[in-house]
Amino acid sequence: MNINHVSPNYIQSSITRAALAVGFGLTALSIPLTVTVLTESPVRAQEADTVSTSQLSGGTVPAGAVRVRARQVPEEVTKALRTMMESAGDTVKQGRTELLVWETGKKGAKANDIKSQIGATLRRGNWEYTEGEPDAKIGPFTLVTALQTKPTRRALIGFWVPTEEALILAWTEMLPAKNEPSRAEAGKPADAEYSIGQIFKDLQPEHVVTPPVPEPYKTSASNSSPASVLSFTMTPNQYCINVMKSAMPPMPSFAKLALKPGVVRGYVKDSKERPLAGAVIGVRSSSAGGFYSGASAKSDARGYYEVAVPWGAASFYTATITQDYADGRASFGLHPADGEADSFATAGGLVENWVLLPYGVGDRDSASDQPQYSGNYYGGSLSVSYYIADPRFDGDKNLPDGSELEVTLSPEGKLFDGSTGKAIVVRRPVKESSRTSFYINNVPVGTYRISARLIGGNSPRSLHLKETGPYSSRPLGLDPKEGATTATLTFRPGGAKARMSPAARGNWDSLDVSVSL
Repeated sequence: MNINHVSPNYIQSSITRAALAVGFGLTALSIPLTVTVLTESPVRAQEADTVSTSQLSGGTVPAGAVRVRARQVPEEVTKALRTMMESAGDTVKQGRTELLVWETGKKGAKANDIKSQIGATLRRGNWEYTEGEPDAKIGPFTLVTALQTKPTRRALIGFWVPTEEALILAWTEMLPAKNEPSRAEAGKPADAEYSIGQIFKDLQPEHVVTPPVPEPYKTSASNSSPASVLSFTMTPNQYCINVMKSAMPPMPSFAKLALKPGVVRGYVKDSKERPLAGAVIGVRSSSAGGFYSGASAKSDARGYYEVAVPWGAASFYTATITQDYADGRASFGLHPADGEADSFATAGGLVENWVLLPYGVGDRDSASDQPQYSGNYYGGSLSVSYYIADPRFDGDKNLPDGSELEVTLSPEGKLFDGSTGKAIVVRRPVKESSRTSFYINNVPVGTYRISARLIGGNSPRSLHLKETGPYSSRPLGLDPKEGATTATLTFRPGGAKARMSPAARGNWDSLDVSVSL
């Protein structure tokens, strides 16, 4: 399915499959919201429009967006948004409502890219945008909020919901019940008599996803809104954590290309819209008898590549680019811009664009099956291990049972893509009956200052770091390699030569670090 050619007739089945039967809990206000979207009348082509901008935010929306006309928005959606507004009390009132739908393909692979683009566009427009995490108790819903304070104070609230083949965004304007404050009131605190800002904050999701904003997209709002620290608390038996969760950097835009029979072609860029030369895109095809043949090409100065592939069923066996990294070179895995790198028939040709990302999930299915595997992520990976002390021996350098371990990663300078990173703090209980190692995955690529300590009790205790594992003697990793309580951490690539990484995969070795007193 092509996201650029969504049929308005498709909206009906998308909304129906959404099965929005869920109890929404607005944590701050503890007011349940029941949403049931099971439309009975079809949404016909004349009831929706293909659009390129949002009528609420004024910003552009990802290609393929279809807006259901106001009179045709299902009553259940309208009621859900109205109930969310009523939860805020009589200090605010509801404005316009918008229902947008994108066709995302069988696996919904484009959904994260669409969300990322919406978030980036809002931040560029001086909106403070937050996105909650789906809660297994209520379904795949994601609460979203957006606040703009300049040039005028505006707020939006709504939710994302994915279906089998589509992504739906339903949101509404939150307007002040009173008029704008007079000049005499302008000196009062922002929310003194005009409380939309505070009400909006009360409605924000409890768990907010605020990934680092790449430097070109930073605004006064995006600089101040996201927290400067990403904090996580693991359970004793939790063995891995993806610090960026489902967040993806904004996807660049690409010039449209027509299909050419027997040819795979497209462009390669980084997340800052810059074309990348020298990327290697490899395609392998097979026909009757199980024989394979392959072909590859490098992108030119425009980032353009073109591969003529033999007849048959084809797939990408590599998509990588080698660039300067740290004091050497590294091969980076590339991400398909549409989120999919599935097999295809070569007869009709294919257009596939690729992006170099500092973090993100490459293969979501593999990441779900093997979340600890570093190759599933474009960000770096770190394994932390320790031993538990035996109370019978004095002077044991191992960690005491019942304590709590805290690992902190603080960015040193800019990240690899030039953006400003965030500190990452991971806490995990130390228990005799639990695992004594865990993975910190999908860390935005860059150089970090790493430290570890035991927290709780009278005062924290710093821990000593040591790089272990089969690659500890190689360059990069920790500096110094052992003995210090703080060290510089530089993620180590799996190699520097092109073709080192399969398509839609990361190419980072997991750094093994042990901690002790």
